[in-house]
Amino acid sequence: MSTIILQPFPSYDKGLIPPPFEYDSNQSHIELDDEHIISMRDGLILSRYGDDIWDLTPYSTKEFNCLYFKSIISPTLKMEAKRLTYLTMTHATGKNRTSPSGATVMGKYYSFIKPLAEYIQGLPIKEEKKNFNYMLAHVKHLRHYILSYTKNKPSSTAPVISILKLLKENSKKRTGFEYVSSKRTEQALVVIDKHRRNSLKQTILMPVSIYIAAANMRWEHISAIEPYSKGLAYFIEGYANCKGFGAKKNKSLSIEERKDFVKWDEAVKKYALITLFKQYKVMGLADLFRFIHELQGTCRHLIHQYTGMRENECRSLNCECWKDENDTMPARIHGIEQKIHGVPTHQVWITHNEIKRVVNLLKSIGAPIAKRCNPKLKKPPLSIKISKLKNREVGDNHYKVLCAASKIKELAFSDLKSITITQEHINEMSLVDNRDWSEHEWVKEGATWRFATHQYRRALAIYSLGSELVSLHAVKEQFGHLLSAMTNYYGNGHKSARRLDGSTDDKDHISSYINKIRKDIMFYLYKEKVLLSKVPLYGANGMFLDKHIVARTVEEREVVMHNSDKMKKNFKKSGQYYEETAVGGCTKSDCEKRLLPVFFLSFYCKSCDHSIHRLEKVERLTEKVRLATMKYAEIQPNGVDHRTMVKIYNEVNHFTKILRRKEHKETSK
Repeated sequence: MSTIILQPFPSYDKGLIPPPFEYDSNQSHIELDDEHIISMRDGLILSRYGDDIWDLTPYSTKEFNCLYFKSIISPTLKMEAKRLTYLTMTHATGKNRTSPSGATVMGKYYSFIKPLAEYIQGLPIKEEKKNFNYMLAHVKHLRHYILSYTKNKPSSTAPVISILKLLKENSKKRTGFEYVSSKRTEQALVVIDKHRRNSLKQTILMPVSIYIAAANMRWEHISAIEPYSKGLAYFIEGYANCKGFGAKKNKSLSIEERKDFVKWDEAVKKYALITLFKQYKVMGLADLFRFIHELQGTCRHLIHQYTGMRENECRSLNCECWKDENDTMPARIHGIEQKIHGVPTHQVWITHNEIKRVVNLLKSIGAPIAKRCNPKLKKPPLSIKISKLKNREVGDNHYKVLCAASKIKELAFSDLKSITITQEHINEMSLVDNRDWSEHEWVKEGATWRFATHQYRRALAIYSLGSELVSLHAVKEQFGHLLSAMTNYYGNGHKSARRLDGSTDDKDHISSYINKIRKDIMFYLYKEKVLLSKVPLYGANGMFLDKHIVARTVEEREVVMHNSDKMKKNFKKSGQYYEETAVGGCTKSDCEKRLLPVFFLSFYCKSCDHSIHRLEKVERLTEKVRLATMKYAEIQPNGVDHRTMVKIYNEVNHFTKILRRKEHKETSK
């Protein structure tokens, strides 16, 4: 078949996906009709190919996502810019070869396509040469432009690399662009991008005292506002039903609106909001909209702090996101993430039961706004734009349009400005991130701390892993990371970080207690597995201990039990050591071989003077290796992995046979 189907944004809902473009590969390059639909929302056409503005907001987590072609004056360059943009929409070049989102397309357009078109327009060359084809085929001109542009704007390197890769992988017959690849240019781009990535600093760690103080301040506001939540919801509903509700004057109102006119003071008194509005200086409707917007921001900060969500994940939560704790599951929030997999994916965040208060407050004030804007929406956003109510916008049933703004503002009276940075805070941050803080734009003594949503992810990873009560895998699942390496990066420095309880040393930390009793645990393990062992011990050290130390008779075992405390003191005082291994035990404190995979312990422990071998553990290891060998045989017989596992199995099995012969020899005496 010569027809190729090009489909932009295939992973989105049916009501959003624009119609595909059928490209006949026997014809010339891809070129769409001006009437071809570029974007849709619930069946309504937003943009066509011939338009000078492409609205890609439905395919992005951003509040507004539009491509403007108006500034490209030349008709030829504008046509080529649209074609190249459409190619980026329909050809997967991103993470996991997934189709790009609207935000990704916008990034490529404004980072490379539009600037290149404007650069070509200004070149002192003949008019007929002012086109993308001339530039893409001219190696020197293109290299000069790309390297000078990306050096001044390093963040554009990734989109540039992506587009050049697209042109390289697709023929001129399909794209209509004759791109002459230059290894020198492409390698230089990779170097610039690598330098940019290396220069990026990890999100700074929020010091413990700031982390706790901010949470306490926000909870104080939630506690202060909660008793008025019903009255606040009724007040918003009153204004939603009539613009004259709560107005101070009726001059600007229509005759119809004046019928239901209720003065501000009367409305406030009616719903018992006098004390609340006085506390937060809400003197009129304008103040009310500001107050609601900032209250939503404070609530969102708490959700971020108690879950580690990304900004857009929290922003797009719906009103049914909360799930109560039950017999099998803790309290949790259900939502959507689309950064890791490239498409919207269901995600669950474990959180504290108290966050239900925040969710209920957001639902209470959001319900009348959602009812006014779109009563048909079954699950409206948890945090919904108050401006939609102010502008009297009704009937917009697109979910994202109703979501609260991405920029979060907090309650102006939260006293967060009183949280200033001290030298102690800087020293605390330096324990985790070895940086020169004197070069940071705002981290300095006396400056106000600037809260950002991503700081909570870093702080949650650091303080959770630092507690030694939460595993790396648990944090990975909470953050929705694809790889543990990324979670480990977020938690980088947790071992040296201050504890969440504010302690600066390990004296009160659980790890300190474990270290104190570590020798006791070691002795009790040594007593059970060695001194009172009921099975023969092998290995250089094992055979010696079996002959001279192990209590075999009833009388000897009673002596060990009776003198246990005294033996424990001697064990700790003499610096003895014992640790279990996959083949038995080890009495060498600084043995590096224990860090190796268990498969290799049989090689290194076989002739070690500190090793203690037990037949049942070696047999168990042999069986594990046998099963792994069979698994590799099913996947790829005689492959490298399979052959390696066969060698390991032969070695471990041989070791097992040696111990069995020794046991047989001992029992036959």
